[in-house]
Amino acid sequence: MANFNWEAVAVIATIIIFALSLLYNSWRDRKNKLRDIRLTFLIETYRLLSESSNRRGDEAHNYWSHMEKAVSDMQLLGTPEQVSEIKEWVSIMIDKQSAPIDSVLNNLRDELRKELRLAPVEGNLRWLRFHKK
Repeated sequence: MANFNWEAVAVIATIIIFALSLLYNSWRDRKNKLRDIRLTFLIETYRLLSESSNRRGDEAHNYWSHMEKAVSDMQLLGTPEQVSEIKEWVSIMIDKQSAPIDSVLNNLRDELRKELRLAPVEGNLRWLRFHKK
């Protein structure tokens, strides 16, 4: 039997294992970064929309930029369902100048809780607003 070079096999196996581990780590890092971006998006968009909801009169004008940013972010980074919901909400807002945002906020809340592995919360939330007289 010919001499088999086990050292060469070990070096090649080590190189292959090293390359595969680099690929796996790169994939895992990218996946974690995307998850972080998604969580930041969900939290920020939820906060912008919830802060802007249920505002009256002149006070509402102060929050228009929040709404615009949240709508833009949802259309860019939202799930297909979220994009559809926000488009529907925007259409109603354009037509009627007012629209309930509960379904959009519930969707964001549910998605965020799912991402964070928190127990689901059912139904609409209540918003506390103080108004100057």
